[in-house]
Amino acid sequence: MDFVSTISRFVKTKSFADSVDYFNYRFIPAFILSCSFLMTYKQYLTKLITCYTTNSSHGKGFDEYIQNQCYISEEYTTYNVTEALHWKTANPTMLTSNKYMWFPIILIMQAITFCIPNGFWLYFGKQADCNYILDLCYKASIETYNKPSIHKIVKRIQNYFDKKKINFQIMCVYLLTKIITVSICCINYAFLWNSMFQNDWSYALNVMKDMITSSPTKHNSVFQSVIFCKTILGDQGTVNTYSSQCLLTGNTLYEKIFSIIYCLTIFSSMVTMIDFIKWLIYYIFKDFILSKYLKGLDLKAFSKQLNTDLYFIILMVSSNVNDITASELTNELFEQYVDETNDHYVIMA
Repeated sequence: MDFVSTISRFVKTKSFADSVDYFNYRFIPAFILSCSFLMTYKQYLTKLITCYTTNSSHGKGFDEYIQNQCYISEEYTTYNVTEALHWKTANPTMLTSNKYMWFPIILIMQAITFCIPNGFWLYFGKQADCNYILDLCYKASIETYNKPSIHKIVKRIQNYFDKKKINFQIMCVYLLTKIITVSICCINYAFLWNSMFQNDWSYALNVMKDMITSSPTKHNSVFQSVIFCKTILGDQGTVNTYSSQCLLTGNTLYEKIFSIIYCLTIFSSMVTMIDFIKWLIYYIFKDFILSKYLKGLDLKAFSKQLNTDLYFIILMVSSNVNDITASELTNELFEQYVDETNDHYVIMA
């Protein structure tokens, strides 16, 4: 039941820590899934392949058989049409593994990998609890006089965290989620670089450049639109081999889709690393940031007793609601700290 409830909360999740998370865990999976649906429609609901054969066999369904056999064949070649094609003496380096039918599945798997960090953050980082706090803070932010609401929110937060033995779980899990995200980006990048772009790191960038400049693209063997395939047909006790020239109608589009995803993985890994460094800086300069919320007070003692998860929630409120509500939350925490410790501070209005 824990797994089912986690999936349910994952689908209903509304808030993350910052815009980088929205990009990684909402935009990229949604974009990849949309492309997967487009490929599925293109391959299974339209005419995905058209083949031409010089020799034909007598019988019904020959054309459909050739097309379907070429579609599911394990290998094909991209021979120069000016040369004679002999399958027995064909150079193995000219043969390409047929990935055409697997393109939609590949995209679905990639979309799932980008959902893994969010699921990890949701389950181990108590994201549902953070979202609940953010919702309360958002409602308090639109009230004209919200001090009683802020006081209630702080009481709830303190009652919750006072019962916890580990008060740095949320922050650590969140930073670990960033590392997992970068790792998944690198895995997807390596897969595309090796399997789709044949170890050419600049191939996708050239495709993107050609899209912008409307220049012709030099396709690699994976994304060739015109291919040759071998079909074996048994007919009245004899086995005949047919060489068919086929047109893969979607490869030009698929090449651009995978190139965009390739660029997205690079961009995602870069912005995630920058975001990771940003959160580390927030943690290192905790005293300085809290002093900004509390208008310049020297808060070393207060900062020391404020646990990491509470501080992280304040930063989340600042990112998802606004700085004013985060400041009000911090001031309320500080006032309660002063009341409990009998320290003498004057909070400037």
